[in-house]
Amino acid sequence: MINSFRDMLFNFWNSPKSMDLLTKVILIIPVFCLIVFLFPWFFSQPSFYLKYLIVDLSENDTPHITNDELKKLVVRELNGTAITSDLSPIYKSVVSHPWVKEATVRRIWPNKILVSLIEHNIVGVWSDGRFVTDVGKLLYFEKLQSESIENEKKCLLVQLDGPPDTGKIVLDRASMISKKASLIGLQLIGIQLTTQYDWKVFFSNGMKMELGGDNIKTPIDERLDNFFNSVGWFSKKIKKDLVSVDLRYAQGFAFEERAKSNIRTIRPNKKKDDLKSCIENHDPEEVIL
Repeated sequence: MINSFRDMLFNFWNSPKSMDLLTKVILIIPVFCLIVFLFPWFFSQPSFYLKYLIVDLSENDTPHITNDELKKLVVRELNGTAITSDLSPIYKSVVSHPWVKEATVRRIWPNKILVSLIEHNIVGVWSDGRFVTDVGKLLYFEKLQSESIENEKKCLLVQLDGPPDTGKIVLDRASMISKKASLIGLQLIGIQLTTQYDWKVFFSNGMKMELGGDNIKTPIDERLDNFFNSVGWFSKKIKKDLVSVDLRYAQGFAFEERAKSNIRTIRPNKKKDDLKSCIENHDPEEVIL
């Protein structure tokens, strides 16, 4: 075996091709080591220090994330130059801001970082005072900021309520009902999912609607369509406002008329009533309870 190894070594040593390959390997190894050593040194030079933070904010008339806030979020997780820094901690820092819905962070040669943001869109108010976003997330803000949010909205924030962890379910159901109601001139201003998982809906004209739950034989959307398609007939026949409607029947519904003496002729919050609901542009998903 020793002789075989000796012959193999002899043949390798006396082979021009083998020696040429060995020479290339010997030359490549130090070059590779030099590159590995110089790479971090080169990109850690002052030319690559972060000098510009570019913010791309989605269209928003009143952005709630200031440049100073964003700068602090980025700088506190910066662990190198604009080229060598790990972007994952920076991304996590940016999305930790309560107003950030989505974010992307990327480098721009040689010393810039681009942060693209989409802010949360507030569409409603939960019963405990938290705000509801268009994806059903509940956000809490201090009183002064909460008042500012309500004043700046150019649409009506719907009042929402339900058991814990039902924000998305309640929002989707509110959106579905709001779109159906708006077709006949009704505006949804509130919706509640009770602890028994029954639905109660409130409209700007003072009407209250009992929908019951999803355990009724006729689906909720069919019961709603049946009622909304009958509103025109009601207006012509009874010529009275409805104070409440009960749709907890598989077929048909019950209603209560408003007494003439109680008909409201003054709408003190007309400006708000004229606003469209903030959830009208929300696309609901199938609600499964």
